[in-house]
Amino acid sequence: MAPCTRVVDIEATPETIWTYLANLEQWDPDMKAVQDIQGGGMANGGSFLAQLEALSTRIHFRDVQVNREAKWGGSAAGGCIIFDAFFKLDPLSECQTRFTYEFQMRGCLGSLIDCLKPRAAIDGVEQGAANIKSRTEELQRAAM
Repeated sequence: MAPCTRVVDIEATPETIWTYLANLEQWDPDMKAVQDIQGGGMANGGSFLAQLEALSTRIHFRDVQVNREAKWGGSAAGGCIIFDAFFKLDPLSECQTRFTYEFQMRGCLGSLIDCLKPRAAIDGVEQGAANIKSRTEELQRAAM
């Protein structure tokens, strides 16, 4: 599967968006539980265990630049699903940020999911970006 990338402009500061992203429990409504393993959240070298509906996955962070960007990835189903992702925050003005979200899934089951449900990753990235936009804009308005 080729990486799926979405870019949205958010009416919030990079700091507000980063604070939201750093609260791992808020990321995805499909996450049933989150357990910090190492690093205390979205820190370079940090990792956490995410319990989804059908499986658990350990997610690792790398190349983290606070309030700017982070790469993360992991695997599930014994390594049969491998994923990599990237968040980037580019300030556009005092209270507007361009948010880039990229996600790629591979591995034997990841490829199979891509064939059977080709929109799964695309829909996930689009919904994730939309959630991050709406929730962080709410947080920014509340902070003003």
